[in-house]
Amino acid sequence: MICGNEKCRRAVERPLELYDGSWACPHCRKPLSEAFTRFCVTAENEELFTLSERCYFASLTETDDAEESERLAERAMELCKQSALAGNPQAVARLGYYYDKGYLRENRSEAMRCGIACLYYGAVCFSEINELPVERGVRGTYDWHEIRVRAARRLLAMLARLPQRLRRSDRTRFDHNANLARAVRRLGDFGVAPLGAEESAPPSPEEAGDQAYFTLSACLSKTRAPLFGICRLDGRDLKRLFAIGDEKTNACRIVEQGTEVRLFACDAQDVVLPDPPRKLSNRRLIDELLAQLSPDEPCCLYFFNRCGAHPLLGGRAIEATASVLARANFDLVRRLANDGGRIDYTFFDDDVYLYGGESRTADAVKTLIGKICGGNRT
Repeated sequence: MICGNEKCRRAVERPLELYDGSWACPHCRKPLSEAFTRFCVTAENEELFTLSERCYFASLTETDDAEESERLAERAMELCKQSALAGNPQAVARLGYYYDKGYLRENRSEAMRCGIACLYYGAVCFSEINELPVERGVRGTYDWHEIRVRAARRLLAMLARLPQRLRRSDRTRFDHNANLARAVRRLGDFGVAPLGAEESAPPSPEEAGDQAYFTLSACLSKTRAPLFGICRLDGRDLKRLFAIGDEKTNACRIVEQGTEVRLFACDAQDVVLPDPPRKLSNRRLIDELLAQLSPDEPCCLYFFNRCGAHPLLGGRAIEATASVLARANFDLVRRLANDGGRIDYTFFDDDVYLYGGESRTADAVKTLIGKICGGNRT
């Protein structure tokens, strides 16, 4: 696509993919909001989406070759992103499905994935476009109302199965009935009933620990690895985190390979305390901490990842990012945890690059967290 910023107007082949699922131009760093608002089906984005769907369904049939199935799935998601970037609303909704169903769970927690899925589903079902533009040369026929209803149904089905822990983490975006009412105002009644107060997926005691493990595992990725993040856990979750995997793949091994992990203590209201965080750098320290924690004791895990691939930032910028986050007893990390409004965050080099990247790394990190928390306090 071409960047919509009049001062840029450069071709965007690979957008900056930000922590919340939104995209930005890698040249001028302005939001690519038109990818989610100016929908249009063209022969090009239709072909990309068709190829994406073929790869996705082929991946489901490759049950005897796990590597080939994974390769096809990754190709499907890449083609889908290209189609979405070119304005295809079906591709945007399909990206919501990929996040919803956990195809990208190794890089995001469930709360983050569901938040991104809400963005993609919502961009389609709540679109203000009354009639979908379809250019000449397009082979298929498109029922715009049905496309939006399908996205709305998937959004609401996802929200209906969220456990209470996740619903509480973002009461606005994850409110099933509020989203249903908004969809009905846009689309009319499409047969989905409101959710009763008692209708909620049961909490899973292992859920948060599993999600933290998936995120830490992604730190070793050679293509795109998380840079830093936080997640809320309790003693039970933390023990689960360090119990998953074998000697070569468990979280202790990931920490010993260079991913910095620190644990912040929290009070009974889940507020991160001003005490210095405990650094978990080896098996002995981890075992000592796990022995001291009670199952229900709340805590906040912070990680900073110098391993894996961060193609947009060089070594100096990565170290500068780590340094500014550690200043004043990790004040910025504590602010993100207490004022950010979500139970976890995972950031990539894209997020830092957006606000300054290599040249103004410290300012970039402060701006990023300031915008999330509502202001630019330093």
